[in-house]
Amino acid sequence: MNKNKLKSTVILFLVMSAVGLMMIPSALAHDGRTKVDTRIFFGNAMAPCYDGSGDNCGQYVPVGSIVYDMAKVSSYSSSITPTGTVTFMFYNNLNCRDQSAFKETVPLAASSIASLTKAVSSKNGPLAAGHYSYRAVYNPDGAAVGLGLTRTPGDCEQLAVVNK
Repeated sequence: MNKNKLKSTVILFLVMSAVGLMMIPSALAHDGRTKVDTRIFFGNAMAPCYDGSGDNCGQYVPVGSIVYDMAKVSSYSSSITPTGTVTFMFYNNLNCRDQSAFKETVPLAASSIASLTKAVSSKNGPLAAGHYSYRAVYNPDGAAVGLGLTRTPGDCEQLAVVNK
């Protein structure tokens, strides 16, 4: 990694920590009717991208961090608000494969934006150096299925835990 790239990454990290819950898309998946947008957080800040892109990026945090995932589920129709649950899976690898180290299902909660709901996972950590990943899956309830919404997996979110 060249010095300029490292400097811009550190600046991005500091700006995001000072601002708090700044939102940059980490992973976005949809089935045509339902959209699942996910982000990995630590403390009160979103984990920064290690490639600086901010779009479906790999993210990193320092050793000892405690992380959690947030999924925002929305419908492409402003008249349909997704209801149901989100299943969060945390993996000890970068590819969201094999048995998850942690799995939980959380009910969706309404947000201040029509047709958008969100869920937040429990915290994982403190984490040792290594590679991890999250995947969130939207599970519609009976009412949402009746409106045409379907089970929608989010993209695999990659996370590197690095020494400072």
